[in-house]
Amino acid sequence: MKNYANRLKIMLLCVAFSATSLFYNLSHAQTGHVEISFEEFGFIEGNWAGTFRGDRDYEAYWSTPTGNAIMGMIRFIRDDQTILFELLSIERTERGMILSVKHFTPGLVGRQEREDAVRYRLIEIGNNRAVFEHEENGSLLAWEGGFDRVSRGERENGQLVWTDLFVGRRIK
Repeated sequence: MKNYANRLKIMLLCVAFSATSLFYNLSHAQTGHVEISFEEFGFIEGNWAGTFRGDRDYEAYWSTPTGNAIMGMIRFIRDDQTILFELLSIERTERGMILSVKHFTPGLVGRQEREDAVRYRLIEIGNNRAVFEHEENGSLLAWEGGFDRVSRGERENGQLVWTDLFVGRRIK
Protein backbone atom coordinates (compact mmCIF):
# COMPACT_ATOMS: atom_id res chain seq x y z
CA MET A 1 0.00 0.00 0.00
CA LYS A 2 2.88 2.35 0.83
CA ASN A 3 4.40 1.73 -2.63
CA TYR A 4 1.07 2.58 -4.27
CA ALA A 5 0.77 5.82 -2.27
CA ASN A 6 4.31 6.85 -3.20
CA ARG A 7 3.67 6.14 -6.88
CA LEU A 8 0.44 8.11 -6.73
CA LYS A 9 2.25 11.06 -5.12
CA ILE A 10 4.95 10.99 -7.79
CA MET A 11 2.33 10.81 -10.55
CA LEU A 12 0.39 13.74 -9.08
CA LEU A 13 3.59 15.78 -8.76
CA CYS A 14 4.43 15.05 -12.41
CA VAL A 15 0.94 16.10 -13.52
CA ALA A 16 1.13 19.28 -11.42
CA PHE A 17 4.59 20.10 -12.78
CA SER A 18 3.48 19.49 -16.38
CA ALA A 19 0.37 21.64 -15.92
CA THR A 20 2.42 24.42 -14.30
CA SER A 21 5.00 24.29 -17.11
CA LEU A 22 2.29 24.35 -19.77
CA PHE A 23 0.53 27.31 -18.11
CA TYR A 24 3.85 29.16 -17.72
CA ASN A 25 4.84 28.60 -21.36
CA LEU A 26 1.41 29.54 -22.72
CA SER A 27 1.11 32.67 -20.59
CA HIS A 28 4.59 33.83 -21.54
CA ALA A 29 4.03 33.10 -25.22
CA GLN A 30 0.84 35.15 -25.13
CA THR A 31 2.33 38.11 -23.30
CA GLY A 32 5.63 38.13 -25.19
CA HIS A 33 7.56 38.44 -21.93
CA VAL A 34 9.87 35.50 -22.53
CA GLU A 35 13.36 36.79 -21.88
CA ILE A 36 15.53 35.98 -24.86
CA SER A 37 18.76 37.42 -26.13
CA PHE A 38 19.24 38.99 -29.53
CA GLU A 39 21.91 36.38 -30.21
CA GLU A 40 19.10 33.83 -30.61
CA PHE A 41 18.34 35.60 -33.91
CA GLY A 42 21.87 34.97 -35.20
CA PHE A 43 20.52 32.37 -37.66
CA ILE A 44 18.92 35.16 -39.75
CA GLU A 45 22.12 37.21 -40.25
CA GLY A 46 23.48 37.50 -43.78
CA ASN A 47 22.42 37.92 -47.39
CA TRP A 48 19.58 35.87 -48.86
CA ALA A 49 18.01 35.54 -52.30
CA GLY A 50 15.12 33.61 -53.76
CA THR A 51 11.51 33.95 -54.81
CA PHE A 52 8.60 35.67 -53.10
CA ARG A 53 5.18 34.04 -53.52
CA GLY A 54 6.65 32.21 -56.50
CA ASP A 55 6.20 35.14 -58.89
CA ARG A 56 8.99 37.63 -58.10
CA ASP A 57 12.58 37.55 -56.94
CA TYR A 58 13.90 39.04 -53.72
CA GLU A 59 17.23 39.99 -52.19
CA ALA A 60 17.44 40.33 -48.43
CA TYR A 61 20.07 41.47 -45.97
CA TRP A 62 19.85 40.92 -42.19
CA SER A 63 22.33 42.65 -39.89
CA THR A 64 24.24 41.20 -36.99
CA PRO A 65 22.05 41.15 -33.86
CA THR A 66 23.78 43.95 -31.92
CA GLY A 67 22.84 47.32 -30.42
CA ASN A 68 19.54 45.98 -29.05
CA ALA A 69 18.13 45.67 -32.57
CA ILE A 70 18.35 43.73 -35.78
CA MET A 71 17.79 45.43 -39.11
CA GLY A 72 16.66 43.86 -42.35
CA MET A 73 16.29 45.18 -45.87
CA ILE A 74 14.47 43.43 -48.71
CA ARG A 75 14.25 44.36 -52.38
CA PHE A 76 11.53 42.79 -54.56
CA ILE A 77 12.21 42.41 -58.29
CA ARG A 78 9.88 41.50 -61.15
CA ASP A 79 10.89 41.47 -64.82
CA ASP A 80 14.30 42.97 -63.92
CA GLN A 81 12.62 45.98 -62.22
CA THR A 82 12.65 46.79 -58.52
CA ILE A 83 9.01 47.04 -57.50
CA LEU A 84 9.17 47.35 -53.71
CA PHE A 85 11.55 47.82 -50.77
CA GLU A 86 10.99 46.73 -47.18
CA LEU A 87 12.84 48.03 -44.15
CA LEU A 88 12.51 45.78 -41.10
CA SER A 89 13.65 45.86 -37.49
CA ILE A 90 13.41 43.55 -34.51
CA GLU A 91 13.48 45.43 -31.23
CA ARG A 92 12.73 44.64 -27.59
CA THR A 93 9.69 46.57 -26.30
CA GLU A 94 7.44 46.42 -23.23
CA ARG A 95 5.30 43.96 -25.28
CA GLY A 96 8.27 41.68 -26.02
CA MET A 97 10.30 41.34 -29.22
CA ILE A 98 8.58 43.19 -32.06
CA LEU A 99 9.23 42.85 -35.80
CA SER A 100 8.32 46.15 -37.51
CA VAL A 101 8.00 46.42 -41.30
CA LYS A 102 7.78 49.50 -43.52
CA HIS A 103 7.18 49.35 -47.28
CA PHE A 104 8.55 51.75 -49.90
CA THR A 105 7.99 51.96 -53.63
CA PRO A 106 10.91 52.95 -55.90
CA GLY A 107 12.12 56.45 -55.04
CA LEU A 108 11.64 55.47 -51.36
CA VAL A 109 8.04 56.65 -51.33
CA GLY A 110 6.54 55.26 -48.12
CA ARG A 111 3.37 53.17 -48.25
CA GLN A 112 2.63 53.54 -44.52
CA GLU A 113 2.18 56.83 -42.73
CA ARG A 114 5.30 58.21 -41.09
CA GLU A 115 4.47 56.86 -37.60
CA ASP A 116 2.92 53.59 -38.82
CA ALA A 117 4.48 50.20 -39.48
CA VAL A 118 3.20 46.67 -39.82
CA ARG A 119 4.04 44.97 -36.50
CA TYR A 120 4.44 41.36 -35.45
CA ARG A 121 5.13 40.09 -31.92
CA LEU A 122 7.57 37.22 -31.39
CA ILE A 123 5.74 34.20 -29.95
CA GLU A 124 8.31 31.43 -30.49
CA ILE A 125 12.04 31.10 -31.14
CA GLY A 126 14.50 28.21 -31.19
CA ASN A 127 16.28 25.72 -33.46
CA ASN A 128 16.73 28.22 -36.33
CA ARG A 129 13.03 29.06 -36.30
CA ALA A 130 11.13 32.16 -35.24
CA VAL A 131 7.37 32.69 -35.26
CA PHE A 132 5.76 36.12 -35.12
CA GLU A 133 2.08 37.05 -34.73
CA HIS A 134 0.59 40.05 -36.57
CA GLU A 135 -0.59 42.54 -33.93
CA GLU A 136 -3.83 43.40 -35.75
CA ASN A 137 -5.10 40.36 -37.65
CA GLY A 138 -3.40 37.50 -35.77
CA SER A 139 -1.79 35.93 -38.85
CA LEU A 140 1.56 34.24 -38.24
CA LEU A 141 4.97 34.50 -39.91
CA ALA A 142 7.30 31.52 -39.45
CA TRP A 143 10.97 31.81 -40.40
CA GLU A 144 12.61 28.43 -40.95
CA GLY A 145 16.37 27.92 -41.21
CA GLY A 146 17.10 31.62 -41.28
CA PHE A 147 15.42 33.13 -44.30
CA ASP A 148 15.39 29.84 -46.28
CA ARG A 149 11.65 29.65 -45.91
CA VAL A 150 9.21 32.21 -44.54
CA SER A 151 5.58 31.14 -44.40
CA ARG A 152 2.35 32.88 -43.44
CA GLY A 153 -0.19 31.06 -41.30
CA GLU A 154 -3.83 32.15 -41.41
CA ARG A 155 -6.98 30.62 -39.96
CA GLU A 156 -9.40 29.21 -42.50
CA ASN A 157 -12.47 27.30 -41.29
CA GLY A 158 -10.87 26.84 -37.87
CA GLN A 159 -7.64 25.40 -39.32
CA LEU A 160 -4.24 27.06 -39.52
CA VAL A 161 -3.22 27.08 -43.21
CA TRP A 162 0.41 27.86 -44.15
CA THR A 163 1.47 29.53 -47.40
CA ASP A 164 5.09 30.00 -48.47
CA LEU A 165 6.06 33.64 -48.91
CA PHE A 166 9.87 33.61 -49.20
CA VAL A 167 11.76 30.56 -50.46
CA GLY A 168 15.48 31.06 -50.95
CA ARG A 169 18.96 30.46 -49.71
CA ARG A 170 21.80 32.24 -47.98
CA ILE A 171 24.19 33.74 -50.54
CA LYS A 172 26.72 35.26 -48.07
